[in-house]
Amino acid sequence: MTNNVDSNATSSEPFVEFKNEQQDRNLFYSIAWLLLVLLLVVPLASFLAPVWLFLQIIEPFLPVVREVNLLLEKFMTWPRLMGLAIYEGRATFPNPLEEKPTSS
Repeated sequence: MTNNVDSNATSSEPFVEFKNEQQDRNLFYSIAWLLLVLLLVVPLASFLAPVWLFLQIIEPFLPVVREVNLLLEKFMTWPRLMGLAIYEGRATFPNPLEEKPTSS
């Protein structure tokens, strides 16, 4: 097993060296998605959670609410999609409206 860090490196050089430009881009996208999660996605999901819960109660009485619940559920699970994008360092935006539902 080889070490990527040069043994003659000085303290002013970075501690971690990336093997290629792709890893640099993946790190950039992971940081960008993390900022988006903290500033937009989690607050939005937190705001929509009580609405979604209330609509769950009245959905059996008003079937029209089902479509609204499905839309809200996509936004409620958006943090999970963002977490996966952060982990993988995806370059594509994890859009909650384009993702296929995980359950039938």
